Amino acid sequence: MESQDQRPPEQAVESSPDHSRPLRTRSHPRFSPYSSTTRPLLRETRSLDSSTLPTAIEESQSIAEENQEFLYLLLVKPIVKTTVRQRDTSGNMLRDTVKSGNSLEEILQQLWYEFTPRVKGRAVKTDGVWTREEPNISEWWNVMPFKVKKHVVDVSKTESAWNMWLFKMRGQTVKLLIYEYGADIARAQDLEDFRAAHVVPDTDRAGAPSE
Repeated sequence: MESQDQRPPEQAVESSPDHSRPLRTRSHPRFSPYSSTTRPLLRETRSLDSSTLPTAIEESQSIAEENQEFLYLLLVKPIVKTTVRQRDTSGNMLRDTVKSGNSLEEILQQLWYEFTPRVKGRAVKTDGVWTREEPNISEWWNVMPFKVKKHVVDVSKTESAWNMWLFKMRGQTVKLLIYEYGADIARAQDLEDFRAAHVVPDTDRAGAPSE
């Protein structure tokens, strides 16, 4: 498991004006980790006073600031799957990893950087025609959604709801379902049709052979 203060090599650390302590780190351009149905609600969420957040999160924020630690830790079990309906147990289970950050965005950036090489492209079906697109972190849930127990995590959460979810998940294991061709490939038949319409590479972008 990774320690809390490990960061990807390309992360730049911003310092406070007196260089007394590091501020938040950022390694990628900012993006919205929330679904399009949630974004209008975020403007309302951000305008609310911090007193609207659950007390537990406020206390955790205070502790994190005092100890210069990350607010959230997420223990992730990555599973690479060729279709949505493929059993998790028959997928390619990778080693568990821990990601830390002060927001969902920061945690997703780390997961995206590490696991998108496992994705061969996002298959999209429009009017009965399959096309292949490059996966985009702005729609991360179409490629690598979270799953807790038997349920895929609802992505239509507000920012404060995601913060509460991250807080509740601390100490628990969350599955990260990595779909090789995205969430539109639900069944084996979908995969067969897509492969018939497109030349599928023999290896994924991480160099692993296709199965």
